[in-house]
Amino acid sequence: DAINAPRALMSSTDISAPLRQGAILSAGHPLVATKNFGVMLKAMAKASYSEAVDEAIRNAPFASVREEAGLYLADILNVAQRAGTAEEAYMISSERTFTARLLRKLPHVRLSERAYVTFLNKMRADVFDRVYGGWDATMRTPENARELARFINYATGRGPLPGAEAAAALNAAFFAPRLVTSRLLLPGYSAKLILSSPALRKEVARDVVAFVGTGLSVLQILKLVLGDDAVEDDPHSPDFGRVRLGPTRIDFWAGFQPLARYATQITTGRAKELPE
Repeated sequence: DAINAPRALMSSTDISAPLRQGAILSAGHPLVATKNFGVMLKAMAKASYSEAVDEAIRNAPFASVREEAGLYLADILNVAQRAGTAEEAYMISSERTFTARLLRKLPHVRLSERAYVTFLNKMRADVFDRVYGGWDATMRTPENARELARFINYATGRGPLPGAEAAAALNAAFFAPRLVTSRLLLPGYSAKLILSSPALRKEVARDVVAFVGTGLSVLQILKLVLGDDAVEDDPHSPDFGRVRLGPTRIDFWAGFQPLARYATQITTGRAKELPE
């Protein structure tokens, strides 16, 4: 808890989940994301509201299907939390240590954690229920449900790590190891589903295309507003997709910018020459 405390403090006092962990699903399901943004703000303001949302999620018609499929839902009440099962940004015990008790006395940590967990849980559950509920009986197989849950987990920054105890240890050493593994695995897993899963190919392709298309549209708008020199839209440049404001670089790709840039370099076999 003492090692993980600085990350919890750094992750607080913001509402970054919709465009960080939730970026892929927010782009692919903008109406759901907009609705859940309001849910997140209400959960931040009132603990009883977040508890009511959590209860509704866990008692919904497809709740048992989600659980069996392995869809990740964090403990919104943060009680009896097992190592490695919390959201990475707030991987601290419930009330078992002095550090945990001290952190949760800080309003900005407590409110930020509640908003963060509520939004991601609601997005994961809503997208799973919408897709699974739209399938006919022949498509509602355990394998399809597991593939859907895995895609949603990866898309929301919940990548695999070797065991709960290892997850807790890695989380202490690195800022967000599950987020990193999800960013590494999602492109390949998405391609696999698009090529081999009739139940999921349209859903996955739509989410990925919506995310990339939204990002490129934002780049073009910023280029018109800020000028050509402030925005790099050449994928061969190390600054591809970033906004340059003096010495500051703004990256809104939620962790996928390096993968897109390197994939393009490998495909074309060249990189952009930068001035010395």
